[in-house]
Amino acid sequence: MSDDAVLLEVEDDIATITLNDPERYNPWSIPIIEGLKDALDEAREQQPRCLVIEGVGGAFSAGGDIDRMREQIGDTPAYERARLVENETTATIQKVVRFPGPVIAKIDGAAAGVGANLAIACDILLASERSFIMFAFTNVGVSVDGGTSGLLPK
Repeated sequence: MSDDAVLLEVEDDIATITLNDPERYNPWSIPIIEGLKDALDEAREQQPRCLVIEGVGGAFSAGGDIDRMREQIGDTPAYERARLVENETTATIQKVVRFPGPVIAKIDGAAAGVGANLAIACDILLASERSFIMFAFTNVGVSVDGGTSGLLPK
């Protein structure tokens, strides 16, 4: 398996983006965010008939990178950290929502927090029997968004 946090494969006019940090259940980390944005741009250029987004290692995405959040405590005021995460998340989720073809979330295991946002940004959600979607924001003391308030009712 590659060391890249996000993989892109295009075969038979189907683009597949794979979140590839299985040891940590594909958290919403800087490498995942940057890799996902790059993969979305590259997939868009390939003009596939559809795009599939999946995660490896038993989770679609476990959500926010809690380790990164802990490391940042004290370095930057909380409101600045929240604004940075919001901007990163919004820009990435918008790329999914605005993708020109159908986007399919292939969910196996957890799609939690911002991982759930990524899933509901897709046009179609396909989930295994062991999958679950959880909006865990209030469990870690952050407000719900990153697209949730607009995407969930749709």
